[in-house]
Amino acid sequence: MREMSLSISSSSSGGGPPPAAPTGRAAAIQVQLEPIRTWLATVESGVRHAGAARAVAEVVPRARNYEDVADCLHGACEAYWWLLRLASRRAASSAGNGAPPQPPAQRQSSWRSTCTSEAAAMRPDAIRRLGGVLNELGQLHLHQGQLRAADTLFTGGLAAFNEVNDAANAALLLLNRAAVARQHAHHFAHAANGSGELTFLLEVVGHQRAARQRLKQQRGGGSAPLRAMIVRDLAAGEAAAGACLHAIVAEGGGTEASVKKAGECLSNAQALYEEIGELAQVQLLMRQQGSLYLAAALCASLEGEGHERAATSRLTLALRHYERALAPQLLAQASVSPAMERCAAEARVELATFYLTWGAGGAGGAAIGAATRGGSIDGTMGSGERVKHLETALSHARVPGREGSSPGLPTDVLAQLAGVEQSALRELIRAHAAAGNATRAATLKAEYRTLLTVTQAGTARAVVQQTQSSVPSTVPQMV
Repeated sequence: MREMSLSISSSSSGGGPPPAAPTGRAAAIQVQLEPIRTWLATVESGVRHAGAARAVAEVVPRARNYEDVADCLHGACEAYWWLLRLASRRAASSAGNGAPPQPPAQRQSSWRSTCTSEAAAMRPDAIRRLGGVLNELGQLHLHQGQLRAADTLFTGGLAAFNEVNDAANAALLLLNRAAVARQHAHHFAHAANGSGELTFLLEVVGHQRAARQRLKQQRGGGSAPLRAMIVRDLAAGEAAAGACLHAIVAEGGGTEASVKKAGECLSNAQALYEEIGELAQVQLLMRQQGSLYLAAALCASLEGEGHERAATSRLTLALRHYERALAPQLLAQASVSPAMERCAAEARVELATFYLTWGAGGAGGAAIGAATRGGSIDGTMGSGERVKHLETALSHARVPGREGSSPGLPTDVLAQLAGVEQSALRELIRAHAAAGNATRAATLKAEYRTLLTVTQAGTARAVVQQTQSSVPSTVPQMV
């Protein structure tokens, strides 16, 4: 507790030295504080602790600017600092631990003895109040963008609440430290520094996990609203860290540890959202895990021989997560949830694009195909296998329309579905024509022409609607 109190004095830079010539109310307060200042100076006479960045004379009571919130809060911190110092000295004298007693230059008057005894009695409550004041100061610095100072103050407040075993407020201070780390992560994200962003996002998750664990130590697990808030914050933090790791893996810069950590974060977020019953987020995280392992499978397959097993395992995981995201019970909810409807459609786009790439060949598709077959990566693929993958791509691109949900989808998602469906049809026409299946090729050509007609009509309709919405309506004016 001594280290905490000394750090408080070193961070209390809001006030500074008193004015040279105080006037009015400030001058009257200075006169009233003079006996206390003199006495406190004798209490700390000759005492210096390692880590105390300011002289005792700089933290003695002084008049405050009552229009400056930060200055008043710093004054409260210094008052609690002195209260705890007096309580500590009284406790040390009572225990007889060899601490040097206060020199009895003169017999203490009643107000001095009362101040010392009440300081000892108020110690637990003062520590808790000190934690609250440090939290308020930290919030001020956080809102002003002074992140390092805010984190220092939140750390001091956390130490205060831990000292008195206040689990609920300690958990809140941990969430505040997470908020500081999140601001750091945002700054790195704006600077396109993925490594720095990831470092602070993982720090956010660490603080949030600690907050949840700290609250569990309280009898009954804390209040229900506080528990729900921590779980929701932790779920969002895990999801953000997982998404950042996912982006690194998708760009080809991830390692086996990155894939594992990303899967862990996304899985944890999914479990937390399941706990609070947010199905839209659960579905989204299932889809993100599918996308993660799909990207990891492609990266492993492109590394060449010796990585076939890893590619196959990741591909199996990816398809399993996509299957869960498109489970019937979730699709039933999508009919009344635009977010879930869009998530399901975008999952279909991702799967259709994957199977299209796989069936069409090329570096990525050939590598995945070779890895799953356990053969060499030479780009060879039988016509039957190629058609199978292309038919799967086409079925995924068409499912949203067949379910009757496409009218509620955004225009950009519908355009993606139409685009991948057209690509799948073109590849299938070529594959069937090369295999001598003229009947199937002719059927697909007719479907392709119909799709082009429907797509062009839909595009024209969207342009007309956009033009009409941009023309300001005229309101008749009274003459």
